[in-house]
Amino acid sequence: MGRGHESADARRLRESGMSKNISQSMLPEFDMEMANTRRTLERVPEGRPDFRPHEKSMPLVRLAGHLTELPGWAGVAINQDVFDVNPPGGRKYEPMIMKSRDDLLKTFDENVKQARAALEAATDDR
Repeated sequence: MGRGHESADARRLRESGMSKNISQSMLPEFDMEMANTRRTLERVPEGRPDFRPHEKSMPLVRLAGHLTELPGWAGVAINQDVFDVNPPGGRKYEPMIMKSRDDLLKTFDENVKQARAALEAATDDR
């Protein structure tokens, strides 16, 4: 397709000098958000597993587990067309519950590493 047929959005992107790969343009923000989230997880107290920030909130051990899981969903969203949390004959999804801060941070770091790799490898077509 020649430049005479490119869309106005594609032309603006080309003229701005920005990368044509959307995922590459997301990496700096991803890195910043993951660093901020990790700092938050580093401060989760271990001695109060039933603490709830609000009466309608999940316990903090589950909220921290949820934050730890979120980066893992990026790879799923990028690399899979379908995700079944309860596949027939397969392993049912079980939400992460914080057992220790060290375990939480280790899992978070692994999820961030996998998510970043998926984002780096992503193309605008997939």
